[in-house]
Amino acid sequence: MRGKKAAARASELASATIDKLTDPSASYRGASEAKAAAAQRTSEFREMRDDLPKEKRWTEGQMAKAKKAPPKGNKRGPLRMTGKGKLIGVRVLPSLLARIDEWASKQDGEVSRPDAMRRLIERGLSPGRA
Repeated sequence: MRGKKAAARASELASATIDKLTDPSASYRGASEAKAAAAQRTSEFREMRDDLPKEKRWTEGQMAKAKKAPPKGNKRGPLRMTGKGKLIGVRVLPSLLARIDEWASKQDGEVSRPDAMRRLIERGLSPGRA
């Protein structure tokens, strides 16, 4: 029963607040009056929260987290690099690219083009090859 009373009181406060905000004849209050009104509303809401059953209460941290605006812009975040090596760009003639792809297709398992190029460079620079 206490939860219903608290919900009704919250509804009354919300409608009263909306009426105050939309009233065109309301005069501008000073900063100290606005702070006092905000403190009063906060204490009223805390009292209402305390009237709710425990499973329906929010903690201060949950309320603060809920008030935060969602991040703007790209929601995916920065692109992740696959390694710590330096990225280089290389132009490769179509004939050489075809030979790299052919070599990659003959390897065990599926080898990507960048991985095939890394393996060929490693083989070419190994100590046994001069």
